[in-house]
Amino acid sequence: MIKQTNANDCPYVISLSNNPQLFLDDHCVGWTINMTRQMQPASKHTDNPIIEADYPWEQGLFGLNCPAAFYDPTSDRFRMRYSAFEKNTATDKPQKSKYKIYLCCAESQDGFEWHKVLADDNTKYNQPNNIVDGPWLIIHTPHDSDRPFKGLTHSKNLVTAIEFGTLGMHSMDGTNWSPPNGIHITDTKCDTISSLVWFNAVQKYFVFTRTQMWHPDLQGHLRVTGIIESRDFEHWEPKRGINLISEAEGFPYLQVHGLNVHEYGDILIGLIPMVHLQEPGNNFLGKFDIQMAISRDGWHWQRVADGDVFLPNGPENWDRWYVHSCSMVRKKDTLYYYYQGRPQMHGAIRQMREQGVDFNSTMRTDLGMATVPADRFVAMTQKNSDELGILDTPPIRFDGNDLLVNAELDPTDMQVELIDEAGPVAQYQSKVVPGFEREYSRLVKIDDLRYKVLWSKEGTEYGLSKATDHQPLLIRFLVRKGKLFSFQVI
Repeated sequence: MIKQTNANDCPYVISLSNNPQLFLDDHCVGWTINMTRQMQPASKHTDNPIIEADYPWEQGLFGLNCPAAFYDPTSDRFRMRYSAFEKNTATDKPQKSKYKIYLCCAESQDGFEWHKVLADDNTKYNQPNNIVDGPWLIIHTPHDSDRPFKGLTHSKNLVTAIEFGTLGMHSMDGTNWSPPNGIHITDTKCDTISSLVWFNAVQKYFVFTRTQMWHPDLQGHLRVTGIIESRDFEHWEPKRGINLISEAEGFPYLQVHGLNVHEYGDILIGLIPMVHLQEPGNNFLGKFDIQMAISRDGWHWQRVADGDVFLPNGPENWDRWYVHSCSMVRKKDTLYYYYQGRPQMHGAIRQMREQGVDFNSTMRTDLGMATVPADRFVAMTQKNSDELGILDTPPIRFDGNDLLVNAELDPTDMQVELIDEAGPVAQYQSKVVPGFEREYSRLVKIDDLRYKVLWSKEGTEYGLSKATDHQPLLIRFLVRKGKLFSFQVI
């Protein structure tokens, strides 16, 4: 819920970084009138699925899973690793553990059209294939010059069988990797997709994975989030569990099936494959969508926009009931999301087996993608479109000369003024910093997403730098029509 408090009573002053300040939580929301937070769902690619199961080693139960993509600026290419299941002819034994899982690779020049990187050094199928060894998930950590690339894998994803568990790897070039048995992160159950992230704000590595809990209203191991942290990537704390869903919100029939986490400026953004169970007493049959959460320390998480859906299932048949494992990649001002989709619900294989259906041919999982413009996850917009919307930040301190806003509106439909934090704040009777009244402000377009905020009075034009001596101050945004996504001091 957006705070409606008097900004003069705000108990803290925010020191802004030069990163965009998003409105995913109330950190930069001190006080509002007629404003609401609105989720902006990702736009699915019109040619989905972008990668399909079309080789022999991809024809097994569940098909393709767990896409983990990243953008390589040195080659200007997108790279992806994903899991593929080899077909098992024993249709009476559909358990995942009965299937060989391969780690496969693909590349793309533009993030939309992908090709599988085939090599002839693996002769299992007597033809070139894209099966690789090494980490499934790769992140770039330039702060560690001796090991600038880090990887995460599970023993089940490796061509060479090793000890059971979730394992860490490192590399100088992102190609040649350390042995996977040197960094043991956990040997607990981690059968849903895991995330590896370096969070610079707290100087820690985090692995986000699965753990279990119980509830008297539903039999079985219920799904919640497990968190493991390390300061050096070598030594890891024991896994601890958190649950992002309260009983009032539907737990245990609404469960978090994973937390795909990415560092985004000052925050961590988590994408949540959310399972909505469909039958009383059934802990397996459920449909999926993807919601969003935010954290500022890695441990305390808040679902965004009251749990509104970020990536829905369907409407196409290939992902009609199931979307999962969302990997985020940024190139310039576009965010690319890669996910797996399925035309059946989670747990449908049990029903199919009872009905005698050949699940090998019907339980198909392919990979799709969606996009979002940079910073445009959530919009602050008017509740009543006929009335002015106002948003005040809490008191802020900053180090920068210019104020930018990421907004979708006509530049005449938003004004900005700066409020003296020491003065009275009572709606329209605030003490405005002289020269920074709303009527003197204007927005100047600088690219397809952003405007620079300037003020002009008596023939003189100036920016935020002229208000430096008035810190701490509040920024007030006044919206007549449109969407405000973020602001940034640079």
